[in-house]
Amino acid sequence: MAEASISVGQDQFSCPVCLDLLKDPVTIPCGHSYCKVCINGHWDQEDVKGVYSCPQCRETFTPRPVLRRNNMLAEVVEKLKKTELQAAHCYAGPGDVECDSCTGRKRKAVNSCLVCQASFCQNHLKPHYQSPAFKKHKLVEACAELQEKICSEHDKLMEIYCRTDQSFICYLCTMDQHKGHDTVSTKAERTEKQNELKEDQVKFQQRIQEKQKKVQELKKTVDIIKIGSQAAVDDSEMIFTMLISSMEKKRSEVTELIRAQEKAEVSRAERILNQLEQEIADLKKRVTELEQLLNTHDHIHFLQSFPSLCVSPGCDDSPSFTLNQHVSFDGVRKSLSDLKKRVKQICEEEFNKIRPQAAAVQMILPSEPKSRNNFLQYFCYLTLDPNTVHPLLILSEMNRVVRRSRTEQRYSDHPERFDSWPQVLCKESVSGRCYWEVEWSGDVSISVSYKEISRKGRGKGRELADMMERRKVDILCVQETRWKGSKARSIGAGFKLFYYGVDSKRNGVGVVLKEKFVRNVLEVKRVSDRVMSLKLEFEGVMLNVVSGYAPQVGCELEEKERFWSELDEVMESIPTGERVVIGVDFNGHVGEGNKGDEEVMGKFGVKERNLEGQMVVDFAKRMDMGVVNTYFQKREEHRVTYKSGGRRTQVDYILCRRGNLKEISDCKVVVGESVARQHRMVVCRMTLMVCKTKRSKIEKKTKWWKLKKEECCEEFRQKLRQALGGQVLLPDDWETTAEVIRETGRKSAGCVIWKEERR
Repeated sequence: MAEASISVGQDQFSCPVCLDLLKDPVTIPCGHSYCKVCINGHWDQEDVKGVYSCPQCRETFTPRPVLRRNNMLAEVVEKLKKTELQAAHCYAGPGDVECDSCTGRKRKAVNSCLVCQASFCQNHLKPHYQSPAFKKHKLVEACAELQEKICSEHDKLMEIYCRTDQSFICYLCTMDQHKGHDTVSTKAERTEKQNELKEDQVKFQQRIQEKQKKVQELKKTVDIIKIGSQAAVDDSEMIFTMLISSMEKKRSEVTELIRAQEKAEVSRAERILNQLEQEIADLKKRVTELEQLLNTHDHIHFLQSFPSLCVSPGCDDSPSFTLNQHVSFDGVRKSLSDLKKRVKQICEEEFNKIRPQAAAVQMILPSEPKSRNNFLQYFCYLTLDPNTVHPLLILSEMNRVVRRSRTEQRYSDHPERFDSWPQVLCKESVSGRCYWEVEWSGDVSISVSYKEISRKGRGKGRELADMMERRKVDILCVQETRWKGSKARSIGAGFKLFYYGVDSKRNGVGVVLKEKFVRNVLEVKRVSDRVMSLKLEFEGVMLNVVSGYAPQVGCELEEKERFWSELDEVMESIPTGERVVIGVDFNGHVGEGNKGDEEVMGKFGVKERNLEGQMVVDFAKRMDMGVVNTYFQKREEHRVTYKSGGRRTQVDYILCRRGNLKEISDCKVVVGESVARQHRMVVCRMTLMVCKTKRSKIEKKTKWWKLKKEECCEEFRQKLRQALGGQVLLPDDWETTAEVIRETGRKSAGCVIWKEERR
């Protein structure tokens, strides 16, 4: 039984909401299918109305339909994913040679036929193995530059090498311009060059062995140095530890001596202090008794007690003592200071003896190369990379020689090929100390470059053009352009850039247009290196595109206020009835959710709102704008516009008038495409609704009825006679005569303006 094959594309199984391949597909009553998450998110927004619609056909449902998984569709999508993965490796990618016999999507070629001058995949190569007619055809490894192997003059295979001119030729060339030259077959020349390469290979192997031997010796020396130095460090640590321990012991002994002196003096002072305190107590007691006696009224008692209490206060029998209030340890300090100086002196003297000994342990490094022989030990064998060569350059001599061509060569398209300046890179990368020799003639530039050097167009401008073409974008607002000046220039691929910048090291904004829309530009307003706008007209509809770059969080308040003032100024200059689309890097977060701000934004922001994000929301309210990014439910990766390290935020926004939000069908971040460094591309789909205005047909109708009056009729006859040059007979050219009559009638009788309205 014959099995039918049906070809389907991935687009037929994409969700109309997120535009990705269906995930957990569900089918709603109208027959359209969506990701379960996407349709639920869409219907969640319609919960307030209580009426649910299909995003595609707008059919409404009440109540909310129950969603069930479409198992058959899920299996088809799963098989499609597996089929795409299995078939992907069979098809030609960037840098691969395509099969010339495949139609539609090209498969990867495995061999090229020099006789057929074509490349074939595994399927289309079978006739060369199975049919006797192809047995004499020469197959080689798949090669994109087959035309380079064919003589451009005789259209024959170049199988001969001319040593005189160092070029490949066909057998007919040997009878023509290469007659008498030293020629050999390419196979013989290959054999000879191959022998030379083998000799070079042997030399390189010898040099590798020599260098490997030196590496081993050097590693051994390094190990010995490390072991010796570690032993010396351990010994020095031990000796210094012992010295420190000895000094700590002496410090303890000195401390004990000082504390003993302190204890003796304090003990003596405390004994005398106790004695004095006791004597003071006794004297206070005597004073109290005397005071009581003085206050008594009994004369007899006073006289009886007087002898025992009357003792002369001048008599003091307490022992005499002398205490030094300033106990000095200056002698100890002086001795310790002298010790410190002596130890320091000894350490310096001994360390001066240690330093030369440590410096004497050093590794003998090779001297800096000065002569060619010295440099040759760092020689690098370099070859030129044919994938990078510009079409105006030709490689030869096993990709060791390059020369300029007057005509462009037909090289295959390769992502690493230069297409702006005639350049070519070496295939080998270099690092460390390297040496090579170059022979040249004429005006040649030789330089060292990073592998990431720009290859296509005019750098960043061409990258933007290629990205817009790839993503089918017509208008692009760009920031951080770093282009100096206020110009408009073509950046390739059919796109034109309008930009403004005052310094190539800061800010800069621009707008990129498809060149077919350049004729629609009515006005370009360059306000500053942070704000600019374009006014375009499409069938009577005015569209204003504003590009902006807000100051970052750490900038001065004055600079931020100036930016918002400039943006307000641009908005206020745009008439209310004109469309406005703003693409700005606001450097702020409007945040997730829209409570209290439903009129200017949706729920689908990122993270929490900050001060700069609040300024964006306030601007939208002030200018009656809507923040387009937040109205469409997407996965987080399709909402995050800025990604750097662990930071994932939303700082780039598209705004439009709230009244024109219905013209926007989608807005999402394109993963993998960057407009500025670390800033992803935000794509908005907008369809301008053009309302055709009424057109008035204006006609001038002559008031012929006035000719009934004799005076007007006579005036008409005279003027007509003058216009016809006094002729009695009318001219043969009736069209001219009719126009003269109409014009004379308007002058004599007058006319009325008649407007006929047309849609």
